[in-house]
Amino acid sequence: MEGNNLEKTDLEECKFMPIHDDIRDLEFAIGIVFASSVQPELIPGAILKIGEFSSWNPKGEGGRPKKFYACHIRGVCALYAPFRKEMYAELTLHRTSRTPKFLFGRRGEGKPFTFQKDKDHLPLRVYRNAQAPSGWYFKPLFIMAESSGITHLIKISVDWLMKDRIRIIFLDASKPPPFLRI
Repeated sequence: MEGNNLEKTDLEECKFMPIHDDIRDLEFAIGIVFASSVQPELIPGAILKIGEFSSWNPKGEGGRPKKFYACHIRGVCALYAPFRKEMYAELTLHRTSRTPKFLFGRRGEGKPFTFQKDKDHLPLRVYRNAQAPSGWYFKPLFIMAESSGITHLIKISVDWLMKDRIRIIFLDASKPPPFLRI
């Protein structure tokens, strides 16, 4: 599946996927965001056309950004994102139930954050590594989920290293920020 061996059959159709086997009430997707005036382009040799990607506001109506969602690659923690001319990508976390309590945080932050009361989506920016603003990088994100007396703690990082891949990396969740310690 590496390099040019990726086929359409290697890609999953769903926009959101569970973030972790033990936390089924939290899903994620990666959206590639374009200015409303920009015509999104695919890298040469892309195996899908623009219209084959799930999208939100694909025509940039109302001056709002256009967003196309990366496809999940079966069997790996990577997403297929063969786009050019984007402003940035968003790791969008989506809660499917309000029953579990979710807290998020990063080392060096003073307090946790969570979903806004009336929102079920939480977007976090991700830049192509070579095009990130000066000094910016995606700091690993700790996620704590509490449900039915069980607490789960996971840590994820996102890297947009390759020209058409975004990697979701699950890391050892030891040493979380003090406000998320179990």
